[in-house]
Amino acid sequence: MKNIATALVKAQKAFGPALKSSTNPHFKSRYADLSACVEAVIEGLNEAGIALIQRTSEDRRNCIHSRIGRDVGMWQITRTSQQTRPAGLR
Repeated sequence: MKNIATALVKAQKAFGPALKSSTNPHFKSRYADLSACVEAVIEGLNEAGIALIQRTSEDRRNCIHSRIGRDVGMWQITRTSQQTRPAGLR
């Protein structure tokens, strides 16, 4: 885990802000959608030698599976679920 943690610290130093470029008309607010979040971190991750792989699934709930990893075979997997269908998920 030390290698991935060191690489993540390096990557985080290069992260930019996730820009609130989407609008939620129900709450009359702006938010950073998934692509804005990925855009804010992908360059820093890649420069640190970290890959980001994401996929969607619709089992019992809509969810996004995210994996980050390095060429040394270390991976971290997360799963984010929502009760309702995310905007743009087909």
